[in-house]
Amino acid sequence: MHEKLSVKIKTFYGLGDVATAAVGGATGYLFNTFWLDVAGLEAYMVTLLFLIKGVWDAFNDPLMGQVNDRWESRFGRRKSWILMATVPLAVFFFLSWRVPDFAPWGKFAYYTVVVILLDTFYTMHNVPYAALTAEMTDDYRERTQINVYRFAFSLFGALLGTVTFALLVQDAPDPQQAYFTASIVVFCLILITGFAPTLFTPEKNPKIDRTVKQPSFFENIQMTFRIVPFRQVILLYLFAWVAVGIVQTYFVQYLQLWLQPDGGNLAIMIVVLQLSAVVFVIFYGWLSKFIGKKNVYYVGGTIWALIFAGAFFLPQQAPFAVVVGLAILGGSGAAVALLVPYSMLPDVIDYDEAENGARREGVFYGYMSFVNKIGRSIAIGALSGVLALVGYQEGTGGAGAIQQSDQVLLTIRMFMSFVPATLVFISFFVVARYPITEEYHHKILKQLGRDQEDLEIASIEMGGG
Repeated sequence: MHEKLSVKIKTFYGLGDVATAAVGGATGYLFNTFWLDVAGLEAYMVTLLFLIKGVWDAFNDPLMGQVNDRWESRFGRRKSWILMATVPLAVFFFLSWRVPDFAPWGKFAYYTVVVILLDTFYTMHNVPYAALTAEMTDDYRERTQINVYRFAFSLFGALLGTVTFALLVQDAPDPQQAYFTASIVVFCLILITGFAPTLFTPEKNPKIDRTVKQPSFFENIQMTFRIVPFRQVILLYLFAWVAVGIVQTYFVQYLQLWLQPDGGNLAIMIVVLQLSAVVFVIFYGWLSKFIGKKNVYYVGGTIWALIFAGAFFLPQQAPFAVVVGLAILGGSGAAVALLVPYSMLPDVIDYDEAENGARREGVFYGYMSFVNKIGRSIAIGALSGVLALVGYQEGTGGAGAIQQSDQVLLTIRMFMSFVPATLVFISFFVVARYPITEEYHHKILKQLGRDQEDLEIASIEMGGG
């Protein structure tokens, strides 16, 4: 027997990820280009910004997870944080696209403060939101379907956020004004969708026993990383999402400096890539019912790695149809990187409860978010440093991309091909060791006394007695 949630519940839950996905999509695709070519920061300053952001995430996400697990509120321990974070998230997203009239180091200080605050409110919304997944149902397959809804909306939100910027910024005579206008549109999108999960999503709101000594921040770290399946899931997520982050960050430059130097197809390419990922999320969710989560990752990851490798060999000014085909198949990678690790994590939380006797959804999702952001920040910061070393020429805020040297172009092509392909290949060795199958998960639920078939039999017996 399988426990089902209504379409309404899954839809409103999924809508909540539109807000943070719009933020993540726009900043992931365009922060690097915006800071270098519109704000006019030096490449080494951009490297420092990514690294500072990563260090902040080292404490921000896990701490939020631990605080959230022990939070009590009549609005719900998860939903209350979503309510508090949505408006400030929209405000600091808007402020992150301003170009203040400061000297270079003044601009650097401004973006450092704004990005730290933006990331803080992103975490306050995203970690409690993600933790709701494990509380909505215990069913192994239904958790995958919840994540299908979540990430279909997430990819659509990233599409809206990114394409809004791409359409308004592309060929704009005043890029600063174009970024300003686009940020207002996404500001409104965040406010419209950010509150959606607080409406119908079921949430467990247990009474916290304050008399029981709770593990400290560092004890929680030790307890969490002692869980072997969690180490495997988090490594899988790390390799997959660093690959996604690298491609997001350098996609605009790869397209405009190599594949389509006229820059006329940016919005179209982002639409194709994101819509393809939505379709593949739905397809992989369906396929997982028959071949399981691990095999879905092998299928999607293989397609993904081959597409990455092939991207290096595309000629400059490649035919548009070829580039579109690459984007369609490339969407499978983002889909599998989103769906599989997040479908595995609720099962790991059940495993941890069976081992340690407590549920720590917030802690686990906090570390997932932490690994995603710090891994991407360090990797992209390092690659930005490589670009600076090979002589990348920063923009001055005017329209059009600056002509770059052959060495810079070769470096960007490597960033878009062999670097992420290698990460995906390594991730196969990680997923091969993941132990929690559907049968294993049933055994865990039996140990916890939450197996759905056992509960239904007990209910019938009680009714008959």
